[in-house]
Amino acid sequence: MTKKLLSLLLILVIVIGALTAVPAQAASKISLSKTSLTLSVGDIAGIKLNNADASKVKWSSSNKDVASVTIGIVKGVKAGKATVTATYNNKKYTCAVTVKAKAQAASKISLSKTSITMTVGDIKGVKLNNADASKVNWSSSDKKIVTVAMGLIKAKKAGKATVTAKYNNKKYTCTVTVKAKAQTNSGNSSKYCSACGGTGDCGKCTGSGKCHKCHGRKKITCNYCSGGKCYSCGGKGYVYKYVGKLHSKYTCPTCHGKRTCQYCKGTRYTKCSICKGKGKCTLCGGSGNCKSCRGTGKK
Repeated sequence: MTKKLLSLLLILVIVIGALTAVPAQAASKISLSKTSLTLSVGDIAGIKLNNADASKVKWSSSNKDVASVTIGIVKGVKAGKATVTATYNNKKYTCAVTVKAKAQAASKISLSKTSITMTVGDIKGVKLNNADASKVNWSSSDKKIVTVAMGLIKAKKAGKATVTAKYNNKKYTCTVTVKAKAQTNSGNSSKYCSACGGTGDCGKCTGSGKCHKCHGRKKITCNYCSGGKCYSCGGKGYVYKYVGKLHSKYTCPTCHGKRTCQYCKGTRYTKCSICKGKGKCTLCGGSGNCKSCRGTGKK
């Protein structure tokens, strides 16, 4: 009886042990940390194969020109799409990679001058920096005072006006002040110089016979450029403009890629407007015998 009881107890212990035994732990799931990835050109991002022996994972890219991969480190090479694959124990795990072009910082657009003072008859140039010159619309608030075309402002009569450059629905303004030319006072010969009528022009040659503006050089510094460079592109030969969201480079429509000012042809000088390129005083014709009021306009 005792032996039978012991046998039953032994069988019961074995059964209970079998029922309470801890089941074998299931194998951890192997998966990529990311199944899709978006990068910009030049950017680097890391992915890994979870629960895998990293030393046995083989990495590859479907298009190395778009995205390259080394031990799970993905680099954006150029805009496009590629698939990065991790091969482990003859199984493949993929990640879709999208590479975007880097957004270029837009150059600041501004007028080269925000205020100008001129004399009636003068012509001066302004430009809209970092803008496509062919798409800039110019206007004047008062055409009786100043007119403007392609950034060239002409003073017509004394007063004030605003020149506006409109580009991509934005406006950029320049305040223009026009002064009257010095008046001739030949009617009062007792007070004013008989040669210049009180303008003071004749005294500037001081007997040299040379033009008082160009001093005999026959040319003056170009008013439309800086250093002979095209005023639209700044001498680069190209301008930027947006095509969709891309900031693209195009040949300058003003100088057609030549980089030089269209007025002085890159020489930095234009013909003197006073002596018409002759270099001689307009009052004495170069003789040096004009009345010398020394620029005072008085006798």
